[in-house]
Amino acid sequence: MILDPPVAPGEHGRYLAPMRRHLRLASTSPVNLAKNERHLFAASHALRIYRERAIYSFIPKNGCTALRYALAIANGVLRPGDDLRWVHKNNGTFVATLPDLILADYTFIVVRCPYRRLASAFLDKIIGEQGRRDRFVTATGIAETSITFRRFAKAMSDHTAQHADHHWAPQIDFFIYSEYDDIFCLEDFDAMVRLLKDRIDLDVFDVRKQVRHGLDAYTPVDGDFADMPIAEIAAMRREGRSPTAASLYDAGTFDAVSLAYAEDIALHREWSPAGSQLTLD
Repeated sequence: MILDPPVAPGEHGRYLAPMRRHLRLASTSPVNLAKNERHLFAASHALRIYRERAIYSFIPKNGCTALRYALAIANGVLRPGDDLRWVHKNNGTFVATLPDLILADYTFIVVRCPYRRLASAFLDKIIGEQGRRDRFVTATGIAETSITFRRFAKAMSDHTAQHADHHWAPQIDFFIYSEYDDIFCLEDFDAMVRLLKDRIDLDVFDVRKQVRHGLDAYTPVDGDFADMPIAEIAAMRREGRSPTAASLYDAGTFDAVSLAYAEDIALHREWSPAGSQLTLD
């Protein structure tokens, strides 16, 4: 990756000087920037924290509900304890302008183990949301009754399927900058919370109980669920049980995801704590 280490923090954790910003995707296509689809996608996920002139590039399934909630509070729109559902109806409310992106004093993004992220997208969005499931069916032609994690994972080798929804689009697609001041890992959430408080005085709250995404709301079940139809997994989850991320992977599904998300895997390995990436060992 071309992402460099962050600028050294100054007094009280603030940066001595903001780094020069470079928009990573601006020159990838010789068209007007307003028509550069790859840039526009990343830019639509770049949110501004006004008081600190900071930019947060949010990646779905990477703790973004907690961070967008924190951002809404920091921007004076919500108070702690207000309804979390607001953030899901306001994805575009704080989207940064081009001057915001270039003049930002601080920038950050959060990455996650690609294997766990795709498993989470499958369990929460393919199984849990009809609209997301319909997008996958439309992109692949796979009948809803035939969807399994294996078919979902193997479909990710197709560009259209992989980009049918931002919850499973490659994480690298959300990187608006060539360099960020901080690249955090979801697997080290507590360290991120401490550093964001130090860097830009941002208070991040643990909202997992309210959101009820992931396995926190379920009794995790180990086994081999790669070929279980989604209707059967949905029935398990209605009973309060859910396959673990690891139980969706065998050699075939692991290899399919390794190929489809190779750049994300390398990026996560570069920035994540040792041992935080899912393996078959």
